[in-house]
This record gives sequence, structure tokens and C-alpha cells, in this order.
Amino acid sequence: MKRDELEKIIVDEIYDFLYKLHTIKDSTSEKNIKKFFRQNLSKEDYIENILKYLEKKKRENTEYSELAKKLILKIKTYQKMKGGF
Repeated sequence: MKRDELEKIIVDEIYDFLYKLHTIKDSTSEKNIKKFFRQNLSKEDYIENILKYLEKKKRENTEYSELAKKLILKIKTYQKMKGGF
């Protein structure tokens, strides 16, 4: 899988995950929110914060723990493809 394809998948899944948790309450600004995620995936501190948030949700919310695990793995794979942080 190419890095750009993985980036799109990660952005979509971050958005979907946060929407399911009701962190994002309105889907009318989906395009802008995804653009924000895409722009910030290159920032180490942003990625670290997303990973911490997902780890927390994985422990707290069993309903979404499997989704969080998969998303964490994809983000870590993406980091490796970019050369890591």
C-alpha cells in the first residue's frame, strides 16, 4: 500500500472513529475536518496526541477498542513509511 493511500485511509478512519464517539457532532464540516487531519499527520506531537487519545479510548470503551487498536496500528505503519518520528 502506498503512503498516500494509507494517509487517506487513516484520515477517514480517524474522522469515523471520532464521529462514532460523538466527539465530532456535525458531519457538515467533514471535508474541513479531514483536511485538518491530513495537514497535521506530518506533525509528531499531533500524532503522539492522537495515539494517546486512542490508547485511552481503547481502555475505556470496549465497544470501540478493536477499532482503536486497528487505527493505532495503521498510524504506526504510516509513521514507519514516513521514516518515523
